[in-house]
Amino acid sequence: MNRTTLKAVHLIGAGGINMSADGKLLLASGITVTGSDMEENEQTKLLAERGARIMIGEAADNIPEKTDLVVYTSAAPATNLERIEATKRDIPQMTNFAFLGQWFEDAKTIVISGTHGKSTTTAMLGLILEKAGLDPTVVVGSKVPAFVDGNLRMGREDLFVVEGDEYARHFLEFHPFGLIINNLELDHTDVFRDIEALL
Repeated sequence: MNRTTLKAVHLIGAGGINMSADGKLLLASGITVTGSDMEENEQTKLLAERGARIMIGEAADNIPEKTDLVVYTSAAPATNLERIEATKRDIPQMTNFAFLGQWFEDAKTIVISGTHGKSTTTAMLGLILEKAGLDPTVVVGSKVPAFVDGNLRMGREDLFVVEGDEYARHFLEFHPFGLIINNLELDHTDVFRDIEALL
């Protein structure tokens, strides 16, 4: 992904808590955002209010002609009509976690992972760094009342705090200089067959 040439991004599953943070980040960076979701929700409305064009329902023609990148939720399989259309048109595609990993590849990144407490710890660390005057950018998988954008705090591009979901090994998309693992219990058994696989 070349950020310097990125002008238009389409989000599949734009109303998700993680995907909507991507949309807010892109809009704040001056990039045109379109997206789709199966139903309207608070996050799709917020994105639309900020200038994104959000379509309800899955359709190949949801993707505008001039689209540089498609970012999709892990809930959108390869059989998703919009992903099929992107493949036909040779539009690059990546998961939302891969997108964040590449967007912040040059940043000092701190990833918070573990079975429980990821969102709380991510928000707490973001607020601590803010109070310390370090102005981090933070992406968290829930709404944080102290963050204007709820699931996103826009700050410096070179200091990034993110909730790293272990599902489908999404946390491996990041290259952190700091890692916080709250706890480990066997979870997501469709991905990790046993605790050894998780470790």
